[in-house]
Amino acid sequence: MSNDTDWLWVRLLDVPRALTARGWFTDGDLVLDVDDPIRGEHGRYLLTVRDGKADCIPTDREPDLSLDVSDLGSVYLGGTAQSTLVRAGHIRARRPGAATLADTPLPRRALPALPALVLTARPPTLRVDRPLTATAAASCACRAL
Repeated sequence: MSNDTDWLWVRLLDVPRALTARGWFTDGDLVLDVDDPIRGEHGRYLLTVRDGKADCIPTDREPDLSLDVSDLGSVYLGGTAQSTLVRAGHIRARRPGAATLADTPLPRRALPALPALVLTARPPTLRVDRPLTATAAASCACRAL
């Protein structure tokens, strides 16, 4: 059993705005069917990437991928490939090759990172020492407890 804990989450409240604000590496089109059970919302979006810039609009087209907004947060951070989440059963590929297609316009980026926080007894301060991955930060926090 590991002491590693997730410490970094992203919940996208405005999917089109978030996806258009993000940087992109490859041109492509992808239809995402996104469910947010906590807010009771559901939306289907056509993500179109051209020359590194995205446009994301509601659509009635058949989806390439169906996913929960929490899994979209993982994809947005870039630490996990969409095809990995498909194989794990978190994202549903709605047509053959959709998972591979998703890895193209939504590339895996560098692992998400949290700063390592160092607390000192005198005087009470909070110091950002150096960036760590979420797993490493969690590991340090667990060892400190």
